[in-house]
Amino acid sequence: MKGFSIIPILFCFKYAQAITSQCAQSFTSRTLYAHNRFRTLHGAPDLVNDQKIINVAQNYAQKLASTNTFAHSRTSGLGENLAMVTSSRNVGSCEDLADRFVKMWYDEVTKYNYNSPGFSMHTGHFTQVVWKSTTKLGCGLAVVGSRVIGVCNYSPAGNMMGAFSSNVLPLGSQGPNTPSPSPTLPPFSSTVSNNQNNNCCPCDCSKLTSPIVTTTTRRFWRPTWNRWGKRLFENDDMSSENRYQNLFD
Repeated sequence: MKGFSIIPILFCFKYAQAITSQCAQSFTSRTLYAHNRFRTLHGAPDLVNDQKIINVAQNYAQKLASTNTFAHSRTSGLGENLAMVTSSRNVGSCEDLADRFVKMWYDEVTKYNYNSPGFSMHTGHFTQVVWKSTTKLGCGLAVVGSRVIGVCNYSPAGNMMGAFSSNVLPLGSQGPNTPSPSPTLPPFSSTVSNNQNNNCCPCDCSKLTSPIVTTTTRRFWRPTWNRWGKRLFENDDMSSENRYQNLFD
């Protein structure tokens, strides 16, 4: 019988770091606050957190982090905003991430044309954030290596064709939440650890330092099909890259 040898093979896996329950709760509370603060400016009613939607968002954030992917889900009937940041340093508190992700989406307001209401790949995050008919919110957060991923889902979904003029109102519009100011939340201290030594295998992790990319889904009803349709848009132009790359410096 001929001799044989066993060749060891090293498999490298990156796993999603579990965030604490305190961090998860702080993130969902803060994203709700941040959304409602901006919605008030546009006369849209406050959203409420929905635990089922939170679970959907959290599970998908974990999936994106653990599979090293960044693409929209196929969850029917829910609107969706995604955000991702890469940094070799500590990214701050869970509340900081919530504030920055929602502000990143809302800042597209400067590109929205109220004289020609409708969907644009450059404003889809903003229009979903302030969509008047949306009533429920659920957001999730996941960390793997140097990547932090945020997912927010909305019900009913926004960005519906033909409904922009009645759902995306100009800044200063009167709504059920005005003129009462949004409450100020106390400072938080729940910190997201971003230690690559604990979350990266000793392999090439250079691809994790790519610029931040955010995507949005355009949801539309096809009158001849009794189902939802989706299109994926990527805001990865240079202006977006320059705009977001220093958020966590």
